[in-house]
Amino acid sequence: MKIMEDRTVLHMTEELESGVRYRILSDEEDLDIIIEIGESPRSPEFEEKYYYDGNDLGAVCENSRTNFAVWTPVAEEAYVLLVDTANTDIVLERLPMKRTEKGVYRFSTIRSLHEAAYQYEVLINGDYHQTADPYAVSSTVNGHASVVIDTQKLGLGKPVSLPAFSSPVDAVIYEVHMRDFSAHYKSGMYQKGKFGAWTKMGKKQRSRLSRFNLY
Repeated sequence: MKIMEDRTVLHMTEELESGVRYRILSDEEDLDIIIEIGESPRSPEFEEKYYYDGNDLGAVCENSRTNFAVWTPVAEEAYVLLVDTANTDIVLERLPMKRTEKGVYRFSTIRSLHEAAYQYEVLINGDYHQTADPYAVSSTVNGHASVVIDTQKLGLGKPVSLPAFSSPVDAVIYEVHMRDFSAHYKSGMYQKGKFGAWTKMGKKQRSRLSRFNLY
């Protein structure tokens, strides 16, 4: 241990495990200090140890089950909060998640939670934090909570095949805002400025979308 002007530096003989709470206790000096994570998650060693490349993160519905998975290796605990869709401050259920490989927390239930709103609650550095799911495919208004979606119930049909490119750098990618793209009075869309504008096409709309490979 090395005491400096504004801090005390501790040198550990063993590697610190992320997601485990470490404390400094002293009955003589009445100390009970939680050791915070600090800058360690930004280190190459942390990335090498906890890097996760699985494709199962988020909330996935399949065969009447719902599986939740979130990568948060710095968390000591994690919970799925099922919340009220209209008022996301109202917690309906608090479901404990289990820490698995590479700091991924998981929870699975034999219920289809299609269209259920949820958040994650994580314990980091002794404090609880609530957050939306960074891997979610849908959310409530303004992203206050995430929403479970069973993609098989959406009736999306066959995926659109994009034209082949001789080189990936030949691709031109547009980020389209639903309202801005449809709101113009000459757009040819029936529900201008709304998601419904993309569900029913007129001749002008078909022509316009075909130029962007969206139709």
